[in-house]
Amino acid sequence: MNTNYLLWGTLVMSLATFATRCLPFVFLKRFSENRHVLFLATYLPASATCLLVLYCLRRSLVNLSSHLILELGSIVVVAALQLWKRNPLLSIGVGTALYAGAMNFG
Repeated sequence: MNTNYLLWGTLVMSLATFATRCLPFVFLKRFSENRHVLFLATYLPASATCLLVLYCLRRSLVNLSSHLILELGSIVVVAALQLWKRNPLLSIGVGTALYAGAMNFG
């Protein structure tokens, strides 16, 4: 494959990703005090996290597999770690490692 093609493709994808992350803040700044936007900013992160957790647990909850105990244990450890240290990066890293371990070795 042509190296120029790969470089241009990477550049275009990087710019598109950067634009989709930054442009809403630039163009929607005047809506920052809107009550709907403030509501979403308050509750959307927790809602998205709950959906991701339920998505990860979906097969174990439906089939009541042996992974359920390991997964629920991982959730408890991550929640306790977050409440104790209040370090999202640490909680995400430990949670990812525990979940991956539960899926591969459990």
